[in-house]
Amino acid sequence: LCDALPEEVFVIYRQSDPVWIMYKDNAMKEYEKKVYERANLILVPRRKIGMKIPDEFQSKVRIWENGFNVPKVTDYKNPYAENGGKKAVYLGYTPIHRETLEAVAWKNQDCEFHIIGNCISKASMVSISKRHKNVIFHGTLPADKYLGYIKYADFAFVPYARIRALEYIGLNSKFLLFMFFGLPIVSYSVGAIDGNYGIFFVNNLQEFLEKIESVKKLGKIQYNIDWKYYSSEGRKGELKQILSNYREIWDA
Repeated sequence: LCDALPEEVFVIYRQSDPVWIMYKDNAMKEYEKKVYERANLILVPRRKIGMKIPDEFQSKVRIWENGFNVPKVTDYKNPYAENGGKKAVYLGYTPIHRETLEAVAWKNQDCEFHIIGNCISKASMVSISKRHKNVIFHGTLPADKYLGYIKYADFAFVPYARIRALEYIGLNSKFLLFMFFGLPIVSYSVGAIDGNYGIFFVNNLQEFLEKIESVKKLGKIQYNIDWKYYSSEGRKGELKQILSNYREIWDA
């Protein structure tokens, strides 16, 4: 619809998930290029994604990080059965690596691994559930249900599948949610996190298994995160700062 926009309208393109990551169709990429051309301002959630925008449009690009819905209520019911075992949790729709999940479950019989979100095929869910009684799939849950699983977990594990998008995943809301509740995190490495936030990133299955063994012995972690920065008010403040440089919309 960008061709239908009046020329005098100031256009902001907020790119969260780039078309070139989400689609293989070249026609979609061409449509996105048309939006780049028409936009007066292009907002991207992290620098690595912004650098993929063609050079001729770089002057329009500004970084505006994704926000995080900081939980306001922390009095959630503990959903776990009291069987004395350690509880691990994964949350999200990003595909996970089946072989890693099965190896971790087999090597850690003293743990339960709770998977929230449709991140693996139904056939794999059925097969894994039969083979590993300590893996529990919950499917999609609303926030008032899954927050209890995160708050009362002992640690988080993120066995991402080896997909192209990993290179562009940064400190996303899932990592931040685990960190908010102080969970130690073991994750396969992602490509767009700048700095050391205390997440245990690993590069192969053996390292993953070794780190799981370590974090089982840890308690809660106090992460050094500016939660106000990622809150709704923090994100609004940064957006206002970006827009203040564009008098044509700020004055309006």
